[in-house]
Amino acid sequence: MEVNGAYVGMGLGDDSVELGRIIAHMRRMYTPARNTIPEGEHKFTAQVETEVRREQAVFLADGRLKVGGYIPGVINLATKKAMKYPGVMDAPRMITFTVEGHMSNMFFGPCADTARALEAQNVTHWKPVGDWDTQGLPFNNGSGVEALYRQLSRTSIEGPPVDMTNPDGPKVMWPFPPGTPWNLVAFSQGAMIACEFMWKYVLPPTAPLHYRLKDFKRGLMFGNPRRAKNAVCSWAQSPPDAGTHGIMDKLFDANAEGIGDRWAEHPNDDDMFAEVADDEQGKYQTAIAKIVTENSWAGGPASIVSRVMALFGNPVGQVFFAIMAAVDAIMFLARHPNPHYDTFATPGDIEWVRG
Repeated sequence: MEVNGAYVGMGLGDDSVELGRIIAHMRRMYTPARNTIPEGEHKFTAQVETEVRREQAVFLADGRLKVGGYIPGVINLATKKAMKYPGVMDAPRMITFTVEGHMSNMFFGPCADTARALEAQNVTHWKPVGDWDTQGLPFNNGSGVEALYRQLSRTSIEGPPVDMTNPDGPKVMWPFPPGTPWNLVAFSQGAMIACEFMWKYVLPPTAPLHYRLKDFKRGLMFGNPRRAKNAVCSWAQSPPDAGTHGIMDKLFDANAEGIGDRWAEHPNDDDMFAEVADDEQGKYQTAIAKIVTENSWAGGPASIVSRVMALFGNPVGQVFFAIMAAVDAIMFLARHPNPHYDTFATPGDIEWVRG
């Protein structure tokens, strides 16, 4: 069943073998269900909806359901858990790790919006990862890579406070044993970190977290400076030009890495960090971005231009002015990234991560 194009659970009019199993479970567990729903029913009829609403009212009263965690008359994951549907109670819930961009707040941005929406639908737990150097220039990507490694090395993940009025008190702990499905959603510098984390700790057969690869369900990158050439999701509302890629020189080719069916790139047109062409100007942009984000910008534009000249010779005329413009733009984006990103989560992003 979908509401405004988004899947919310099983509802009126649905018909499936799995729904038949759930209805049979309801009849075994609850006398009112046996009295009102025919044996062998596999369609979501009005009688089934009435019984689901009755059960949800009971679950809400005894605390098995929370306000906002379910839709009346719809069987979602929370309702299946509340009715003790076999196979749901014992399986750890999927965890979605998010990494926002440079100088960002880990609780705000396209990654947070995507994961928050799915958590509200009881599809996933959301773990924002912000315990890394989000401010440093040049970028301190290694601190973010190690932050992800710390999280995914654990067998339980720290969630929100048990008592929201006591944020420093005990935390909810989510099970994360091997075999638990997980997602990785990241933005801008966070997307660079996500790619580098996968390269270092997950993808190589000898990597410490390679055992997590089989349970990796979805990767979604917003404005990725390591976006592979022409990698763009089908639901992008403002896709970049064909033939472009991320601004960095080492790009993340999900197809070549063997996870193309689980990895999506959502770039925006005119996002300099995610849309660079294979021309001379693109090469200048990449060189400047590497200097600013990976090496040093000490000395300001003059120092950066001198290093670019050392790489490409002594550009003159319009080429020189183009390089200066790129220096100014990339330095501004690196130091003041948020105002320049018109990036937000869309229904397509949410549905992709849902799987």
